[in-house]
This record gives sequence, structure tokens and C-alpha cells, in this order.
Amino acid sequence: MSVNATTANIIVAAKAKIAVKNRGYFVSRKDMVIIMIIKGVKSRFIALSVVFAVIVGSFSLFVLPMSGADGVPVVEFLNRGIVAVRARTGIFVSWRHLASDPDDAVYRLYRDGTLIHTTSDTGATCFNDTSGTITSVYRVDAVSGNTVYHSEDKVIRANTFLNNQTGGGYFDIPISKPSNSHHANDLTVGDVDGDGEYEIFIKWEPDNAKDNSQSGTTDNVFIDCIKLDGTLLWRIDLGRNIRAGAHYTQMLVADYDLSGSAKLIVKTADGTRDGLGNVIGNANADHRNSSGYILSGPEYLTLFDGKTGANLHTIDYKPGRGNVNAWGDNYGNRVDRFLGAVAYLDGVKPSAVLIRGYYTRMTATAYDVVNDRLVEKWAFDSGNNSSAQGYGQGNHNCMPAALGNDSRQSIVLGSCAIGPDGTMLWDARQGHGDALHVGNFIPERPGVEVFMCHENSPFGVSLKSNTGEVLWRSNGSSDTGRGAAGNIFAGNNGAEFWGSQPDGVLNTSGQRISGMPKPTINHLIWWNGELERQFADGTGGNDSNLKIERINAAGTGIDRVFTTVGDLTINGTKKNPGLTADLFGDWREEIVLRTADSSALRVYSTVTPTSYRITTLMHDPQYRNQVAGQNVCYNQPPHPSFFLGMGHPLPKQPNVVVRGQGGDSPITTTATETTTSATSTATTTATTATTATSTTATTATSATTTTATSTATTTATSTATTTTASTATTTTASTATTTTASTATTTATSATTTTATSTATTTATSTATTTATSTATTTATSTAETTETTDAETSSHGIQPLLGDTDGNGRVTIADALELLKHLAGMSSLVSQDNPELWVNSLITPASQAANKPAIADVLEILKYLARMSSLVSGERPT
Repeated sequence: MSVNATTANIIVAAKAKIAVKNRGYFVSRKDMVIIMIIKGVKSRFIALSVVFAVIVGSFSLFVLPMSGADGVPVVEFLNRGIVAVRARTGIFVSWRHLASDPDDAVYRLYRDGTLIHTTSDTGATCFNDTSGTITSVYRVDAVSGNTVYHSEDKVIRANTFLNNQTGGGYFDIPISKPSNSHHANDLTVGDVDGDGEYEIFIKWEPDNAKDNSQSGTTDNVFIDCIKLDGTLLWRIDLGRNIRAGAHYTQMLVADYDLSGSAKLIVKTADGTRDGLGNVIGNANADHRNSSGYILSGPEYLTLFDGKTGANLHTIDYKPGRGNVNAWGDNYGNRVDRFLGAVAYLDGVKPSAVLIRGYYTRMTATAYDVVNDRLVEKWAFDSGNNSSAQGYGQGNHNCMPAALGNDSRQSIVLGSCAIGPDGTMLWDARQGHGDALHVGNFIPERPGVEVFMCHENSPFGVSLKSNTGEVLWRSNGSSDTGRGAAGNIFAGNNGAEFWGSQPDGVLNTSGQRISGMPKPTINHLIWWNGELERQFADGTGGNDSNLKIERINAAGTGIDRVFTTVGDLTINGTKKNPGLTADLFGDWREEIVLRTADSSALRVYSTVTPTSYRITTLMHDPQYRNQVAGQNVCYNQPPHPSFFLGMGHPLPKQPNVVVRGQGGDSPITTTATETTTSATSTATTTATTATTATSTTATTATSATTTTATSTATTTATSTATTTTASTATTTTASTATTTTASTATTTATSATTTTATSTATTTATSTATTTATSTATTTATSTAETTETTDAETSSHGIQPLLGDTDGNGRVTIADALELLKHLAGMSSLVSQDNPELWVNSLITPASQAANKPAIADVLEILKYLARMSSLVSGERPT
């Protein structure tokens, strides 16, 4: 079983098993620890056998999957997201159903300490409290097995009710304009402080912003990060050498390194000032030409800290502009057509993809964040050959989506798609287009579909499969600039599709739906309680209020659902909302607009009940990353990876790992795929005590044949005394860095005592044949303790202490349980360059670690369950 497949199986099983009551101690699936009661297991020998089975047969069980077909995405920790919205009568309260909740969770809603509503185990996470007031204090308890595993009373309040159509409520977030000539433009969200609540990123555009095709000098662009109460965390000034307009600045916000803090990646230039006021490049440089274009001078890409706005790392933007003419014109229009996306390229963690060019030459460069640095992952360049794949095949937007049979996301650019490894996945050769939608539009068909409109003859709109096959195309007579797709009518199976051409609304076969009027061709939103989606657009000219409409029940007319007041859309004729996303509450989406004077952001939330329970859309990796890219160029609504519609089953909870609330170790390395097989029978006893002078004793009996090809660099400073009696392979270098690339077998049968300031690696495998290929780098510096990461070493909180009765009551601390898991992870040579704490610590919240204690039997059951995941156990119970 592969590293990632095994881990994925564990997580899938965890979803069904997690909410289990155990002698008064309860852990939610958020904690991701599998706890079961063992009545008849008391033998220390059984415990050791379980440990051995896990160590030898399932090294990979403890590794956070870094890449591969079966990687499990790690999504952000979110709190319960309770929102109380003033309604026609009382208060409408809704809250999140999280991917970390048990499938059968029951929710209890309290007002002022009194229970007022209890859901069923499938009931919707909302309630209209007709007796509630704007001062009512609400609390939601999440329950499984009659035990409360999570309780939260933090509430977002929307105290202004709009009594129009179906109704809705809003609250305002005060914001501060950089100048009277600036207005709030595109928005995105990210949790920068790890508390489970989103902060909002605002792009401030000057009133003289320009399209790339227009000449003229523009004022500076600013980016703010604010909390939901309006607290300004920081402001970035992009400076005079970043032009203002929809095509220039793309805000890519995500928790790239799984540190619990979202970061911003954006294009910068000479004169950009970070959130601390520090200048990037030359503060005095002015690269604007007489037409206002910026076609000379350095171009940068910067990683900004989400908490402070500080410049963490700045590199040259790749690729540079080079010869401006090579991008399709000679005055600076097409050279500065930028896109960006956040995507799970390795199937586990977010990466950033920066795109330059799409009319002719198309390029894309992917980056990971490692140790607060931008690390290039791959680069794609179509070059200037018009017959090359990708040349001229891009849109004014791009969408991340998993196009294969795994969780790795590709980048759909319109008529082509770049795979997760940076190679062209497919090219349909349909040319450039303006609008793009990627989602599950045909529920009976596996995978997602790609809908776009076309600027090239024969124009019109088309639908492609996830493999790039053109499923159908409906032609037009001229440039088709707008198009939309989504399930908006229950009377037709699957989604509906429409564009500025041809006439009418099309079904999943590309045929016109008789009698259905064409909706506005702009944005989509889930607002009502139904599974079908509504559509949104401005009510008037370029910037106006927003209206939400729906197809009526007969499919023959359009009904107004809701209209906003006192606010404006953005982006002129596009009439986009600042942002729509499932920001809090149940699975329906919120609307964020700027007030008419840009003194506040106005956040709207529905007051319409629903009968459906759906996991927060933000825990669906495709939807979350499409929200992250909603601000890019020509804004498009986000689509989840699943289909929602009457007559179809509700989506299952996503197969993801939910990131813990802060404090976990970020990703600091990347790993190559490794395969290890071993068959062994052994008994190992290890006891370790580590102080300022570390003493480690290991006893092992083994007959080992090992073949390995590896490259490893280990740096350590440690004062230690080591005693070893074993048949083993040992490499030691005193206060040094040692690099080994070899195929070797070394046998030592002796009792050796070594006292030194040293770096040591010891490997012992019992009655086994092991083949491994790996590349790893490990760094540790310590004068008070020794860091052990191999089979022959143990931790001060290792196996033996956990199998003892540490408190005299048959229990061990949860911290020790975590240490055991980390130790077992560290004992595998496959994870020598990874931090095992990354996987383990994400399984449980710090609060649970501090307050709860599982039984020894529970720890054993966890190990037994993991052992069952190994193909060596053949599905039988390890006992």
C-alpha cells in the first residue's frame, strides 16, 4: 500500500469512527484521532506486537502525504461561524457543518443559556428564532453520542434587515480609503491569525485605473487586510511602478505552508512598501513611460506575511517581459495580461501559480512556500510558436480543479489545461475567450466539465470534459463576450448554460430548453434554501446595487429574490460583487459589496431557512481555491467539485484533513515518493533518558539484508553518550556534515561505547529485505537534548513510557500519545526529511492536548487500527 493511499484510507475511516464516547473523554473528528475501547487487551506483549506491526509493515502510515495520486488535501481550520441575522420575525441563526464534524453530528442551539433548538443528525444548521432579539446571546453545541465535543458562542451579528422579496440582513465593516480618489475593488479572504475566522483583503483601486488597452498614468494601488470588525491589520502600497487595472494585480491568498496563517503573494515593483513601511527595490525609481505603461525596470514577486504585511521574500517575476513585441503587440497591452491561481498541485497543500500572457505566448510558473520563502515548483512556457500547445489558448480567467482520478489540481485556462506537474494536460485549440466556468455540471458523468465562451470563429459557447474532449459547441455569429453555467432550474436534469450568443438557455446536451428565458450573464449564488443556484447582476449602469434572481418553478419566467441597498458593484460593465463565498453560517453564500462612498464593506447573509445540511463549501478544495481566485482579472463565481440539485444525493463530506487551530509545524521540506516493503519478526525494547548529556541504549536482535540508494545530509550539534549493542548499519561524523550516496551492507557485531559531540545515524531492520530510494535533508541544533529519527533511536516520550501505567490509573497523557505517533513516524527512513509533527499535530487541537487523557487501551486501539491499514496484516485484526 502506498504512502498516500494508506493515509487516505485512515482519514476516510476516521470520518465514520471519530465521534466515540470513551469513559468521559471525547474527541471530535476535528481532532482526527481514532479512539475505541478495548475490553480484553491487557498483555504488554500484544502491545509490543502491535507497535512492531506498525513500525515494520506500515512506516508510511505516519507520513503527511506530500505528493502523489492519493494525497489528501489539508484544508484550513474554521470555527463554527455562527451568524445571527435580524429577520422579519426574531433572529435567523445559522452555523457551519465542518468537514471535521461527524457525519451524524447533532447541534443544540442555546439562547441566553436556554436550549431552544436541537437538530436531527441530518438536520440543517440553521434556525429562525422568533423570540430572539439583537441582544440575544447564542451558543451552538456539537454533539455525538450525547456527548458535547465542541461548543462555541462567538457570533457574527447582522442587525439590519432588508424587507424586500425573500429578505436578508447585513452588517457593515468600516474601512478607510487611502485617498478620496480611491474605491474598494476586488476582495478575497484568508485566516491570517489561525482563529478560524476569515480576514478580508481589499484591493484599493484609483478612480483613474486603466484597462491594458488604454493609455494614461494611474495612481497607486493599495492592499489592506482587515478583521471583520474593521480593524486594519496592515496596508501595502504597491507603488507607482504597478499600474492600476483589472489585469495587473492578482491577490493570491492561502495558507501555503500549512502554518495556520494565510499569506499573500502578489506582483510588486520598485517602490512597493510592505505592511511595515519597508521599501522593495528602489524607492525613487519611476519606470512609467509617456503613455503611462510600465515596460522597463525590474519586476518582482513578493510573499507577504498575513499577520503583519511584512515582505517575507521577494524574487524576480518569472518570466520577465523581455521583448514586448513578442507578446502580441508593441505598446504594452498583451505583455501585461496577468492571471493567478491557488491550487493543490501536490494534492495536499496549496501552491501559487502565476500566469503571464494568453492571447499569444502563454506562461505559468508555480511556487510553494517553504520556510517563508518562495520556491519554484515548475515553469511552463508555450514560446512564440503559434502551433505550440497552449499558444493563444487562454482566457481572462483561470480555474483550479482536479481533472484526474486524484486530489491534485490542474489549472484550466480556457481552451487548454496545465497539469499539476506543469506540463500541458490538453489543448482543445479553441482559442481565447472571456468567461470560464469549471464545475460538476453533468451529475451522471464522472469528473468536472469546462464551459467557456469564444472570441474566435465560430464563436458561441462550448462544453468540454475534464480530458479536454469537446462535448458540444453552440456557435454564434460574432465575438461571444459573456457566458455562465450552473444548475438554476430543478425541472431540467443537470446544469444549464447560456451566453451572449446563441439565443436561449442550453441543457447538458447543448440543446435549447424550450420556453426558458435567458438570465443575466454574470454571477451565481446560493441564497435561497433550495439546491438550485440563483444568479446575480447589477441593477443598473456600470456600478449599481446588486440583484439576485431565479428561474420560476415552471421554468418560464424570472423572479426577483433580493436587492441590495446603499452599495455598489465593481469593475464597471462587469458589475461584479466584491466577493461572494460561504464565509460563515450554513452552506449558503454571503455577498460583500462596497458602500457607495467606500467607507465600509457591506456583508449580506440570507434569512431564508433551508432543510439541507451540507458541509461548508469552503472545505471543498475546488470551491475554496476558486474563491481564492475570484478576484483574478474578469471575476467568475466559484463552483464546488460536486453537483447540487433536486433529485440528486447530497454530497458526502469531503475527503480532507482539517488543519488544527495554529501552533502546528509548517511544511519546511518536500519529499520524493518512496516505496518500502518489509517482512519481519522481532521484539524490541528501548528505554531512553535524555538530559544535557543524552544517553541512549538500544538492544536489538536482527538478521538484515539492506539495499539502499540515498542521498542524505544531516547537521547536528549535540553532547551525547551512546551505547549500542546490535547488528546494524552505522554512520558517524563528529561535529560535521556527512553526505553519503552508496549501495552498501555493513555488519558490526560488537558492544560499542562512543562519547562525542557528534552526528550519528543508525539503522536496524529485523529479518527483512528493504529497498528504498529517497532524498532528504534534516537539520537539528541542540546542546541540551538529542534528536533521534531512526529505528535504532528512541525518544524520551517513546514507546516504553506510553505502555506503562504513567499515572497509576491505567491512563497516559494525550501528549504522550502524540509523542508515540511522532516517534513512530520519525523511525521511518522514508520521512527522514519530513517533520512527523506536521501530520500528528494536525490531528488534535492544543486545547484537547492540555485538558484530556486517553486510556492506554485507546492508544493501543489506535495502533491496531493503523496496523490494519497495512497490506501485511491482510485485513485481520493485529491481535
